[in-house]
Amino acid sequence: MDYAVEIINKSSKEFIDCTYEFPLIPKDKTAAVDLTKIFSVQFGALIFNESISDPELWNGYKCLDVFKRTLVYGAMFEEISCFDC
Repeated sequence: MDYAVEIINKSSKEFIDCTYEFPLIPKDKTAAVDLTKIFSVQFGALIFNESISDPELWNGYKCLDVFKRTLVYGAMFEEISCFDC
């Protein structure tokens, strides 16, 4: 979540933590969700209403890790899929 705060603050926008309001994310403001608090993952945050490319994540913030992203998305998918069980 630290990187999410840094990214939002550098873009001169107000940081809004919507972890406990998820999935009710404001549509008109940049907001973040700490994935570790709602899924069984060790790291990860999602930033909503802001578009950040992979090169920008790496060049600007040094926080791009495609392996970790795939791992987190896979874990989230498995937990969400279990809702149908």
